[in-house]
Amino acid sequence: IRQVQERMDYLTWHDALTGLPNRLLLTDRLRQTLKLGQCDTRVAVAMVLDIERFGALNEALGAQVADAVLGVVASRLRRQLCTGDTLARLDGDEFAVVLAGVYDSRESAAHHARRVAGQLGAAVAEPLEIAGSVLRLGLGIGITLFPKYENDEAGEVLRRAQTARHRAGDPETGGQSIVFFDERMGESVEHRFRLEQELHHAINAGELRVYLQSQVDQDGRITGAEALLRWQHPQRGLVPPGEFIPIAECTELIVQLDRWVLGEVVALLARSAGCRPAPTLSVNVSPRMFASPGFVDELRTLLAPHPDSARRLVIELTEGVLVHDPEVVAERMAALGALGVRFSIDDFGTGYSSLTYLKRLPLHELKIDRSFILEAPHDADDAALVGLIVSVAGHLRLEVVAEGVETAVHADWLRSHPGVRRQGYLYGRPVPAGDWFGDYASGCDA
Repeated sequence: IRQVQERMDYLTWHDALTGLPNRLLLTDRLRQTLKLGQCDTRVAVAMVLDIERFGALNEALGAQVADAVLGVVASRLRRQLCTGDTLARLDGDEFAVVLAGVYDSRESAAHHARRVAGQLGAAVAEPLEIAGSVLRLGLGIGITLFPKYENDEAGEVLRRAQTARHRAGDPETGGQSIVFFDERMGESVEHRFRLEQELHHAINAGELRVYLQSQVDQDGRITGAEALLRWQHPQRGLVPPGEFIPIAECTELIVQLDRWVLGEVVALLARSAGCRPAPTLSVNVSPRMFASPGFVDELRTLLAPHPDSARRLVIELTEGVLVHDPEVVAERMAALGALGVRFSIDDFGTGYSSLTYLKRLPLHELKIDRSFILEAPHDADDAALVGLIVSVAGHLRLEVVAEGVETAVHADWLRSHPGVRRQGYLYGRPVPAGDWFGDYASGCDA
């Protein structure tokens, strides 16, 4: 009797064919997630999926084969999801997913949902051999973000996802297999997703470019440059960094981009060794790249054929990198510093600005964020902050670079801080590396 009761309890909440949660348990999970979202305004994701042309498959191969297909599909979907995600079978070939994560913005939730949906579709699309036939299946996926309203309900969330699913494959949607209930959100996410896929291709397709922006001393003499990444898209033209860098930063793509830029910069340093004076090049390294276990070894390998280049390489880090696991950060900085590599804090003054890490870490330079420089000639508070940063840097024997020097007014104001180097449109916009070296010195082989 006990076993019968346990089996009945199990079937109350689970689908007998696949062993997945059923509609009742899914609704309960949706209610729990809704409570979280309504308490702290965060965003969650629900999806409804079904197998394209499953009815025709059922008629052609019979119910037994169709049930076996459902079991395989359920298994493939489950393997793509994380612990805590809910995968349920609603009815027939209709499944639902509630992602466990809650997100701080609708944009980040939508982007993650699109990525997961793509993984689910790809997993199911793998050829399936069953009953002597090789089947190629497709999924239609509808996605909704929730809560959408203050008093949103589980049934409404599911209905919106089903509505979006019914539009998947509709000619009016362009036959897409993944559709968002919020069409504008879907368009934005599709744009980001396409851009991400194209960026993957760009790395190996020769579409990336290194641009350089000059840094000058108080007398206007060029001392070096900051290396900046640009993407020359074959159709879109030059894609603004603000459009593709944030996408890369959400994924491992940023590590691949950093790796590519570092390789190019080290090569430029080697080729410019004959310049007199030989320039310094700065390059921004993302927190994800700097935290990767192989970063130090990768950079050491890059620099091995060009040991003199290390002394002209400045790695720019944001303040957030320095306060996360400071012992590991200090160890990596020391290892690279032993090769001659120097370190700069980018956008100084906008983050934690802790005097502790300025004292303890092997830093060489501070870069004052452009927002302070732009207003310093007219704003006493910004002027005082810049003066304070320059004073602290002087006591700690750190160099200072002022970003955002765009007009003669900015340059004149900086004369009160004679040791500060400058970077900004007044001294030149970012230009292709070859053009920059061509202007820098006729003796450079670059």
